Amino acid sequence: MQRWMWGLGAVVAGFVALVVFSAMLPESMVDKEGSIENAGDLGTRAVAQVLRNNGVEVSQVTSLNAALAAPAGSTLAIYLTDDLSSSALRKLADAPADLVLIFGAPEYGRLDDTIAALLGDTMIQQLAFHTHLTVDPGCTDPDAVAAGDIGTVYYGIYDASESSMQCYPDSDNVSIYTDLRTSAHRVTAISSPYMFTNSEILLDGQAALALRTLGRHARLTWYLPAADATQESLFEEEEEANHELDLLPGWFSYVCWMGAIAGIAAAAWQGRRFGKLVPEKLPVAVPAAEAATGLGRLYRQSGARGHAAAALRAWTLSQLAGKLGIPANANPQLVTQRAAAALRLDPARVQRIFYGPPPGTDAEFVALAAELRLLRRGT
Repeated sequence: MQRWMWGLGAVVAGFVALVVFSAMLPESMVDKEGSIENAGDLGTRAVAQVLRNNGVEVSQVTSLNAALAAPAGSTLAIYLTDDLSSSALRKLADAPADLVLIFGAPEYGRLDDTIAALLGDTMIQQLAFHTHLTVDPGCTDPDAVAAGDIGTVYYGIYDASESSMQCYPDSDNVSIYTDLRTSAHRVTAISSPYMFTNSEILLDGQAALALRTLGRHARLTWYLPAADATQESLFEEEEEANHELDLLPGWFSYVCWMGAIAGIAAAAWQGRRFGKLVPEKLPVAVPAAEAATGLGRLYRQSGARGHAAAALRAWTLSQLAGKLGIPANANPQLVTQRAAAALRLDPARVQRIFYGPPPGTDAEFVALAAELRLLRRGT
């Protein structure tokens, strides 16, 4: 019964450890929307591969500090799926790298705060459904002109001040491509979702526009904003769990930690401890040969080579003490000197044989036993 309880406790402790370890793992980027590691429809792996094939160094980051580390003379592409926090926007507005803002899927809602902070207060996001399949550049921007027509637009940006380069406009001057220069860097916004995703990158001029805007510099940092930069939703009923563990009650993690600590404490309290071997008087008379054989088997079964080696060394010293003219409890220095002189051996070798470290393997134990046997025969 006790063994069964210990086995169940070990299984529960292992499960708890697995849950805690899984919670500490970083979020996987393989299935995340906009990730350059995602080969699905909403991933952007195709864009990254084409850019790398054209000599652009592409790296993906998820933390704000890593994104801000992008140096001047490089491109920082921000794949937006939610509004960034005010603190993050202030830092990105002063980033040395040129920015390319890429809007995520339309169901994530509006990004007015991000647009106003990084592009200007006069620019707002507006819905801009186009009934036709493609949109022509309608501007003189060399990147847009080289790319040509692009696919259907869902969202666009309206610039009331007309201070930026607006491309791919509709009849209400709501444009999908917005480009302007600030005192810190150049900012380009691609406000149509899905344009650079794997499912639509090969349609019309999307691929050319991606290569022109994202490949302006030899280095591209692809930033997927994580929890350290995004704002919390103002409507709690619309919030969704970001992780499976968020579905569990708040006290669950505390119970897991308490269970783990209790399990460790119980193991330390009731666990088996290995100490020195204690000699025990046998209840019946047993022939010496059988007792030695049984003790040797116990040593071998438990892997106690150190105890076995100590017994062999002590027995050898007791056999040689009379021949060397020393007491059985002589100090190691005297034993080494007398044995080395009598056997004509190097004192260092004798010291190692009698007082060296215990053997770590069976082969080392056999070698030590052979050397002790040679010492006995040599005297």
